[in-house]
Amino acid sequence: MILNPQTEISDRLTMPTDFEQTIALWGDFKIWLEHSSHVPQAAMHVIVGIALYPIFAKLLKVRWGSPLPLLPILGMELINEAIDFTRYYLAGWPYSPTRSLGDVVLTMAPIGVLVVIFRLWGWHEKPGTAKRGN
Repeated sequence: MILNPQTEISDRLTMPTDFEQTIALWGDFKIWLEHSSHVPQAAMHVIVGIALYPIFAKLLKVRWGSPLPLLPILGMELINEAIDFTRYYLAGWPYSPTRSLGDVVLTMAPIGVLVVIFRLWGWHEKPGTAKRGN
């Protein structure tokens, strides 16, 4: 039986645990964000991934173009996908790993392209240390 994704998990479980309620709340928050912002979830992955890069670059004290901020972003994305999988499992919905893989690619690929561009422009180097052509 396929259930409506808009229905909360906690409504379908007789005695949901705190873990199950947390999973349901995260899913409900993402649905609310998608509907209130009118931004599809696929685009949200791109936007959030790009928005997190400068934040993690600042927190890790690295220059733009460093691949280091990609690691916590990837970690957060994998946690998000694990929560999505758990949400689908608890609700009894069919799950497709292809969708999760697509979400990871949508989150990481644009940032990866930006990192490559930043490195090509020399933004990862300290000022005054860039190689100059002769």
